[in-house]
Amino acid sequence: IKRCKIAEDKIIVVYNGISLADYEKAKPIHYLRSLGQNLIGTALRLTEQKGIEELIEAAPQILKRFPQGKILVAGEGPLRKKISEQLRLMNLEEKVLLLGYYDNLPDFLASLDAFVLPSRTEGLGIILLEALACGTPVIATEVGGVPEIITSGVNGLLVSPQNPKLLSEGVVRLITNYGNERLTKTGRETIKNSFLLQDMLTNTEKVYNEAIKARGIKNEVVY
Repeated sequence: IKRCKIAEDKIIVVYNGISLADYEKAKPIHYLRSLGQNLIGTALRLTEQKGIEELIEAAPQILKRFPQGKILVAGEGPLRKKISEQLRLMNLEEKVLLLGYYDNLPDFLASLDAFVLPSRTEGLGIILLEALACGTPVIATEVGGVPEIITSGVNGLLVSPQNPKLLSEGVVRLITNYGNERLTKTGRETIKNSFLLQDMLTNTEKVYNEAIKARGIKNEVVY
């Protein structure tokens, strides 16, 4: 509306949606749970946009607070080699684990004590929907559409982007100071109220049919 000078009444928002049932049945993976007492994880492409470097910079302070913990990174990308070298130089290779592509994302998310999305820019952040659906507490940077999912202190935590200090403090706060049961319950309610797959399909169908009707076309779109 602001950037392209489009009239506000011409804009309709249809949120992405997920199938809640696919994530509610997710179970922690025994092998992952055996890696540490506090598992902090993320799932993203290893790119500058996703802020993986800020998470690595925040890792020493997070692990200082949780010395028996691990930081698990699922995903691949062009920064893999650079991040691996950064971890080697920081002597974190045994504490921050690059897991590569993970084909069982729901169970991975369900295995975590906290999920982190440190993005510098973001559209919506579907991975946040998936983490909330799994009942995993989340912390994310306040960019793009993320604040339309996460209300800080209600169903997760938000911090400013590109700030490793705030990110590390937020992760510690998420694990130690917040009632995770309350956050996870509210998180699942967020999915049910606004981000279900069926709602996305229904609302998309509605938009197309209203546009078709406005042009006097008799055919309708039906999913």
